[in-house]
Formats: sequence, C-alpha cells, structure tokens
Amino acid sequence: MPGRATDDRERSVPVARWLAGTLLLMCLAAWAAGTCWAGEMRVATGPLGSGVTVRQPVRSVKELKEQNPGKYWEPAQFSNPDNPLAHYETTGQEIWEQTAGNVDAFIASQGTGGTITGVGRFLREKNPKVKLYAIEPTEAPLLAHRKWGSHHIEGIGDGFVPLNLDLSMLDGIITTTSDEALEMAQWLSREEGLFCGISSGCNVAAALKLAKRHPELNTIVTMINDSGQRYFSTPLCGEPKALDIPDREHPMDARTKTELDKYQRNWEIIE
Repeated sequence: MPGRATDDRERSVPVARWLAGTLLLMCLAAWAAGTCWAGEMRVATGPLGSGVTVRQPVRSVKELKEQNPGKYWEPAQFSNPDNPLAHYETTGQEIWEQTAGNVDAFIASQGTGGTITGVGRFLREKNPKVKLYAIEPTEAPLLAHRKWGSHHIEGIGDGFVPLNLDLSMLDGIITTTSDEALEMAQWLSREEGLFCGISSGCNVAAALKLAKRHPELNTIVTMINDSGQRYFSTPLCGEPKALDIPDREHPMDARTKTELDKYQRNWEIIE
C-alpha cells in the first residue's frame, strides 16, 4: 500500500493490476494528508435510532436551513454541481492520461453520483464509445430493480437517485452482494497490499463480473475509494455488527421514479 501522505496536497495514487486478464486502473483519489487516518466509519445513532437512512438526515438538514436562514452551510454532496465537476476536471483527465486513452469502460459504485457522472462526461467527450456502469448492492438494487434493503457497503445504495447522478449516461447496472464486496476488499489487502474500504471491494468485484460478461472490453477502469483504516470496527476487520433495522416502508420519491421510468428499460443488468 502507498505510504502516508506527508504534505497538505491532495494525492491521487493510481495502481495498475492485471485481474482475470483485464487491466484495471485503480485510483485512490483525493487522498489528502491526515484526512483518511484520523477516524473510522460508524453507524449513525441518536434521536433517529440505528439503521438511519440517508434521506432522513438530508431532510433534517433541509429543515434546519429553512428554520435558520443564513446560519448553516451545507456541502450538499448529492446535489452540489462542484462534485461531478471536480471529477470531470481531475479524475477523468487522470484516467485518460494514465491509460493513454485506452479506456473501454468505467464503472463506479453509486453514492452521490459525482464520480460516475463527472468521469463519464470527460471520457465520453474523448471517446463516445466508452461504456459506463453504475454499481449498487444486491440487497438494495434501486436502479436495477426499484427495491431497497439493508446492506454493509457504506456510502452507496441510499435509496434514491441523487441530482448529481446523470442516469442518461449509463449503459447498465452491476450489483454485488455485501459478502462479495467484503471478501474482495479483504483479498485486495491480503494479496495485493491494498488496505481499502468495502465499497472498493465492491468496485473490483463488479469489474470482474463485467470482464466475464464482456471479454471484448480490454480495459476496464474502476476506483479504490478510501483506506481500510476507516473500517476497523466493521466486518471488514472481523468485527460483526448486529444492527437494529426499523421495519418501515421505503417509498421512492417522485423524481427517482421519473428518472427510472425514463432510463431503466435501456440498461443492461449484470448480477
């Protein structure tokens, strides 16, 4: 694994590996000194209880801002256009340069939508034939099957289509189970020396599924998103978590339904 950053500049650490005969370019993007090492991911608890979905705190933030105009600033990673713009201006360009333009497909687990949208826009401008696939948990296949459920892949499968996710660009959806993501992340640490998070394992597992389905895709690019040091108290590091998941409905919001109605029928689903 690359050594810890020693200055204040953000660093992008590309690592190339041959897996199943397919070249994967894995980038630990925006790895800023000190930011990936101080803490770890934790399950939200408190007034809303455990098993909180992303939409609940999003609504709470909206209410706080409405009740206190001018008092709060929100990064708004699900809707802030600077999110995909950053990936368009940096990550996409780096991938294109590192592969010398030889990119057949880019895939990324879908959280805020910023990565797949920003990188996808850049790559499609360079080569309109580049394939784009979003990845989501098998247990929460909103894009693939309009369903939501609990899973262990932090940061994705949030149960709605974010404003920053441009569904019109996608060629398909790839699903991976939580177990597949965990096992791949552990394998990458054990065999490749890449101590990465669970969604990174999800990305690589999905890349292998795509390579098996489409052997004509010679170069598939995906991401190693973050350090495994954020996950010491999770199943990634052998710490099982018993979560109390509230039994409640998870209806689709109107925009999510509208977006899926427009684009879902055109996608290839790989499971």
